[in-house]
Amino acid sequence: MRKLITIVIAFMLLLTACAKNTPPEPTEEPEATPTPTATPAPTPTVNPYVNPLTGLPVDKPIAQNRPIAVMINNIREALPQCGIGSADIIYEVVAEGGITRMVAVFQDISQVGRIGSVRSTRTYYLDIAQGLDAILLHAGASTYAYEALKTRDNCTNIDGIYDSIIFYRDPDRMSAGYEHSLFTSGKLISENIEDYGLRLTHDEDYVCNMQFGTPSSVSGTPAEYISVEFSYYKTGEFVYNSEDGLYYVSQYDEPHIDGETGEQLAVKNVLILFAEHSAIPNDDLKRIEVDLVGSGTGIFASEGKSIKINWSKSSYDSQFEYTLTDGSPLIFAPGTSYINIVESEADVTID
Repeated sequence: MRKLITIVIAFMLLLTACAKNTPPEPTEEPEATPTPTATPAPTPTVNPYVNPLTGLPVDKPIAQNRPIAVMINNIREALPQCGIGSADIIYEVVAEGGITRMVAVFQDISQVGRIGSVRSTRTYYLDIAQGLDAILLHAGASTYAYEALKTRDNCTNIDGIYDSIIFYRDPDRMSAGYEHSLFTSGKLISENIEDYGLRLTHDEDYVCNMQFGTPSSVSGTPAEYISVEFSYYKTGEFVYNSEDGLYYVSQYDEPHIDGETGEQLAVKNVLILFAEHSAIPNDDLKRIEVDLVGSGTGIFASEGKSIKINWSKSSYDSQFEYTLTDGSPLIFAPGTSYINIVESEADVTID
C-alpha cells in the first residue's frame, strides 16, 4: 500500500513538472489599424497658352502665328454665311451701295470648317488686316485696293479669283449668283498655306495690344439691347443674354445664323467705332473710302453695360488703340468681339 501511494505521489509530481514546462498559449496582439492615406485632389489642367485675340486659354502656342482674315460676303442673297461663329473678331463695314462686308479673323484656323462666301476687298479692309499682321484671303479687289496690294509693305494676301488650291466653288450656292459661291475652309488653308511661301509668324517684337480681364464696361450704363444702323439696307442688332453673358446677333430682322453650325452668332464684346466715310470722286460704282488712319470716338459694350471710348490708328499697318475717355487702356472681357465701323452720324440705339 505504501508502495502504491509512493507511485501516485511520484506521478502527480511528474504532471506538475510537465505543466510548469509547457509554454503558455500565445496571446494574439490586435492588428494595427492602418493610417488612412489621403488621396490627392486631381490637379486641374491649366492651359499655359492664350489666344491673343480673345484672351481665352488654348492648348497650344498660337500667339506668334499670323491670324487669317477672310473677306465675308454679307448681302442677303449670300446668306447663310459659314464660319463666322468660329471667328475671334468680326469687323463689319459698309462696302458700297449700302451693303456691308465683314472681315472674319481667326487666330487658329485649323479647327474651322467651311468659311464663306468670300468676296472682294477694299483699301480700308486692308487697313484692318494689316493692323493685325494678318494674312488676308479675298476674291478680287477694287482698283484702289489692288493698287495698295502692289505698293504696300507686308500686305500679305491670297486672291481667290486666281487660286483654286484653298478656294472652291460651292455648286449649291450657284443659284444665288456665281459671285456668291466662293468658299474656303480651315482644313484647306492649314494644309496648304505653307506652300505659298508666305511669312506665317509675327516678327519677334510683335505683341497684340488687346488687354483682357474684368471689362471696362462694368461701371457703365445698361446695354442689353444695341442697334447699329449701317445704311438703309443693313441694321445690326445685339441682344444681351445674362445667363451666358453673350450678345446674340441679328440682321435683316432675323437671327444671324452660321450656316456651318446652324447656330446664332453670339459674341462677348461689342464695339462701335465712328469713322469718317466719304465717296470716292468720279467712281462709277459709287465706292467709298473709310478713314481708319487717325482717331475717333466709339462705344464699348460687354456684360450688359456700355461706356464711351476713343480709338486711334497711327498708320495703315498699325493696330487699333482703344482707350477710355480718361486715357487708360480699354479692357475686353475674355471672349470673341464684334466691331461695327460706322459713320459718325449713324443711328445707334442702346438700352
